[in-house]
Amino acid sequence: MLLIIGFIVFVQSAIAANNQNILYYVDSFYSNSESVKDNLRQQSTLATNSCGPTSLLFINTHFQIKNNGIKPGFSESIQNAQNKLGELYANINQGYNTTTSLTELRSIARNNWGWTKVFRMSSTSGVDTNVNNLINYLNSNIPVLVVLDSSYSGNPVAGAHGIDHIVVVYAYQKRQDSNGYGASSPYNNRQNDRIYFYDPYYGGNGYFLRSEISTAIDLAGFAFLTVAP
Repeated sequence: MLLIIGFIVFVQSAIAANNQNILYYVDSFYSNSESVKDNLRQQSTLATNSCGPTSLLFINTHFQIKNNGIKPGFSESIQNAQNKLGELYANINQGYNTTTSLTELRSIARNNWGWTKVFRMSSTSGVDTNVNNLINYLNSNIPVLVVLDSSYSGNPVAGAHGIDHIVVVYAYQKRQDSNGYGASSPYNNRQNDRIYFYDPYYGGNGYFLRSEISTAIDLAGFAFLTVAP
């Protein structure tokens, strides 16, 4: 009897563990970003089209705090943040507060900052492969940039401006699917998994589901951009 009870407890414990959410994330990115958002976010700088460069500033801030233990000078005031944004736009020969592409942001991180972990995923790899790539990068503490579609209801600026919006993805959460398969189950269809992003316009986070990628993201094949030193 004791053997049977022990087996039942073991099975129940295994099922419970299988149903626990599994989180892959860039360590401290959210807290580091929140600590400087009042000066960096677009709502503060009034640079309403600067989601791309502003996202870069949040990422830059995160790594300066992480690697050096101090916040960068451009995060100390709104004026400093605006001046830094102007510098980034000058790097790509664009006017202040114009919209930018992932290609231009990649140029800033690679060519002006000298960062080496700056890679654009291939659109031909497809969504499933690039989702797996995303998990691996986040698990290595590398944030990525994606473009939220202008018509996606979860786009923080969809109503205010109705434009595509670049945000920083910093976490992926595996969750139980609608069929009841747990987060770690090989039978899980992954459609309920959550992809968390940090919003450069208002600050704070949001998320979209794995099943929403085709409508939430304006990137063929979920071809995101990694950004790290």
